[in-house]
Amino acid sequence: MTCYWRARAMEVELDSQLIGNARCDDLTLLGICALGFAGRHRVIPDDKTLWGQWATQFGPSLADELDCVWELGAQEAAVGRPVRKLKITRSFHSTSLHALRMSPEAGLDLLARPLRILLENGRSDRDFLLAFAKADLRDTLQNAEQRGWLEFETAGGIGELKVRLQNADAQPDHQLLRTVFVCDSDARSPMQPSCDARAVDKGLQELERRFEGRRGDFGCVLLRRACENYAPPSDVCSWARSRYPEGHSVFSALETDAGTDDLCQDPGEPCSPRRHMLAAIALRSLSKRVPQSVDVLDMKNGMKGTDEEVWSTLERFEQVALKDGFGARFSADFFGSQRNLHDHSEHLEPILVNLRERL
Repeated sequence: MTCYWRARAMEVELDSQLIGNARCDDLTLLGICALGFAGRHRVIPDDKTLWGQWATQFGPSLADELDCVWELGAQEAAVGRPVRKLKITRSFHSTSLHALRMSPEAGLDLLARPLRILLENGRSDRDFLLAFAKADLRDTLQNAEQRGWLEFETAGGIGELKVRLQNADAQPDHQLLRTVFVCDSDARSPMQPSCDARAVDKGLQELERRFEGRRGDFGCVLLRRACENYAPPSDVCSWARSRYPEGHSVFSALETDAGTDDLCQDPGEPCSPRRHMLAAIALRSLSKRVPQSVDVLDMKNGMKGTDEEVWSTLERFEQVALKDGFGARFSADFFGSQRNLHDHSEHLEPILVNLRERL
């Protein structure tokens, strides 16, 4: 017999008042314990003696497996990381994230559901989030994804996220409790999110009040314009140089005014490896001079999508190099190849930790 030891997502307490209850569904309770055996959640009986007696009715083999589930749950509760808690009981129902209490049927429905992460683009935005996750956290999230416990879903744009949150009252509690919303701020000026982004943030705050949650429990609106604006300039330089072997010549040219003028006259074709190299150097320069401009620069389209007031903060070489941006594929090409990126804004780690807590 094998008992699985994994990073459990939720701690589930079994109320002994359920034992002998005429309405008690043994099969449902066994289903909850099976999720503990599979490593999905911690399952802990409130009175191990009483629940041990309950387990004997199923024969010695299954009783041993149940004991294993409960023992591992108790051990991990004592030494493992903090997780959300749910009490399986019939005394009263509560959907407060700080004191979840549900019947066996409702509890199994909740516990068996994957955590859905609604993103504007489920593929590239997934890569963006995981690129900033520390190794152990990334492994936990990817393992959960492989097991079907975590799903990154494409919502279809910020407008769809807004609509889903506006219609939250029509969605069942157990579905909302297993959903996290993340979107761009679409800010064209520092700290000025778009109307849609503000509507999403308002919807998230209403969910937090409804379920008595903490700020960020149900997701967030990114502080910067888009995920591309979180790309660390030094890592973008390394990425661009790996795609443009002649990068050393660019650095050499930038050491003189004449060389810089030559680069401004011939920066290369938009989205070419040469232009990406120049754009990466310009981005690094801008991040040191005017970091708030990097937060709202249109990284994909450059000047065309950037407000004139922001664009005016760029120096001549930066404007030439970033005029056409990094192109529409920048997020997919860059974040898809990155690991253990450092987030200087310190905004992304709480999002990732929340995903692990909500699993």
